[in-house]
Parts: sequence; C-alpha cells; structure tokens
Amino acid sequence: PVGLAWFSPDCKHFSKAKGAPLVDRKIRGLSWVILRWAMTVRPRVIMMENVEEIQTWGPLMEVWVQEHIETVPDPERKGETFDAFIAMLTTGVSADHPALEEACEFLQIDIDGPEAKRLIEGLGYVIEHRELVAADYGAPTTRKRFVLVGRCDGQPIVWPERTHAPRDSEEVKSGKLKPWRSAAEIIDWTQPGYSIFASKQ
Repeated sequence: PVGLAWFSPDCKHFSKAKGAPLVDRKIRGLSWVILRWAMTVRPRVIMMENVEEIQTWGPLMEVWVQEHIETVPDPERKGETFDAFIAMLTTGVSADHPALEEACEFLQIDIDGPEAKRLIEGLGYVIEHRELVAADYGAPTTRKRFVLVGRCDGQPIVWPERTHAPRDSEEVKSGKLKPWRSAAEIIDWTQPGYSIFASKQ
C-alpha cells in the first residue's frame, strides 16, 4: 500500500521561462504516468506539483513556419487535455474524447481494453488544485506553483493556512501574518564567492 505519491512531471513544455517552444509529445505527456499509478497502485493521496501553465495543456497542431512544418499547441483548445486528465482521475471522460487516445498511446494500453474502460468510467479520486506562492508559507522565494491533491480514501483535502504575506500588506501591518522572508536570510554571506561573469564557461 502507498499512502502518498508525489509527482513533479517535466514542466519545461509549459513554463513561460522555457524560451523556444518545445513540443516533444513524450515529455508533454509525462503527467499521464499519474494515471498508471492511480490504476495499478492506487495511492491514498496523490500530489502533483508543476508550473501554473500546466492548466493550458491541450492538443498540438501543425503549422507552416518559414517553409517548414512545426508542431505547436493549438491556441483554440487550451486546457482541453488538462481537463480530460482531471476527468479520468475523477468521474470519467467520454469514450470519443481525443485525449483518451493520447493517454492510451502514452501508457501503451489498448483503447478498447479494460484499462481504458476504467479511464472512461473515472478512477474515483476527489481532486482539488490551486496555485500557491511558496513565500506565503514561509519559504524564502516568491515562486508560484500549481499544486494538485487527490484522495481516494474518503478523507477531506485540507490545504495549509497562509502564514506570511508581502511586507506592505494589511495582514502583515495588522500582525495577522508574518512578512515574506528574503533569500538573503538563508545565504551565508561569510562564504567567499566569485562573479558568474568571471566564469570561463
């Protein structure tokens, strides 16, 4: 039995910091692995962390760019695959949904077989997801992340209460919350360093 399974699928295909567009289907679809765990191991709690843009996960399309074909996300279908992914984990998805074929292809299961039928019927998890800022919980970084929690054990999903806020916020001024921490607090300034601009690489 597995009590909790944590997943952090490769996020560079969705991150706004990625630079040039990347469309490797095998990397874009790594979140499908969570379905395999849900089907075969059935952890009581599933958690997934990713960039917030994972929620735009959708089908790809081919376009002509400077006399060659490139594969890019379809702007008209943003979030379609993500919504189907959530549906497969929870209450199910229609048998003719295009994302079902993609999931089966990635997981190497028969689209007419019993495992695909389970995805169509839904795996019965209760899912909640939010965008959380690490600094709100005492971490010295303002990085925002998408966090998903799923349970199949009948217990409620409980999110942590915020403990920190920006220094100029009313919550901090009133003493309700602590101020965000700075990265400078955790750097050992006594350690010698050198400029990255002096590096030979």
